[in-house]
Amino acid sequence: MPMSDNADDMDPPDGPPTMTWYVSELLCFVTDKCNILPVDDLVKICCDFYSEAEIIQARNFIDSTGTRMPKRSQKSTERLKLTVEDIVKCVLSPTVKLPEFHAKNLARLPPVDATHCDVAAILVELRALRTEVRGLSEVKNEIEVLKSTVAECHRQIADLQAASVRKEWHCSTTASLDDFPSLSKATGTTSHPPSVRAEQQANTNHVEPVYGQSAPLE
Repeated sequence: MPMSDNADDMDPPDGPPTMTWYVSELLCFVTDKCNILPVDDLVKICCDFYSEAEIIQARNFIDSTGTRMPKRSQKSTERLKLTVEDIVKCVLSPTVKLPEFHAKNLARLPPVDATHCDVAAILVELRALRTEVRGLSEVKNEIEVLKSTVAECHRQIADLQAASVRKEWHCSTTASLDDFPSLSKATGTTSHPPSVRAEQQANTNHVEPVYGQSAPLE
């Protein structure tokens, strides 16, 4: 396995940590990929790519933060694998508060392709994305309904305004019948039924004879 180029960075800091971040390519990689890759694939990649010194350094870094890692026996054939598993479990634990880890040498970050991706995790993310898209579609439909409702309200308001203007114009141009007196009041005469008017007309046409004059012959 390749050795790390950062020989000066191999020793962990003495005493309690004074920084909120450390330079550790292994811990940076595990922190970034632990929620994407399956644990077994992540452990295998780290064991195949990183050296024993880098794995032990990462464990010592976590120890320096106050989180005690289990010590694996030197005689165990799977000591490095078990140590990497302990590191991954510690990073994934919600009760453990770790500082930020950064990579100084990008060449010490193992390449990961699509064959290492967790298909189940991708399906979960895809399902969540579909749910969000459906929610956005429902919101879009609600917006369209609100737009049509607002347009209908505007139309009704315009109709009411037009009706109010027509009513005001009609009231201003049409006088009341009380403003026009009846014809009898205007001429000073009294309206009579047709029979009375005919009798009055006959009396008007009748000429009374004057004494000393002969009555006209009919």
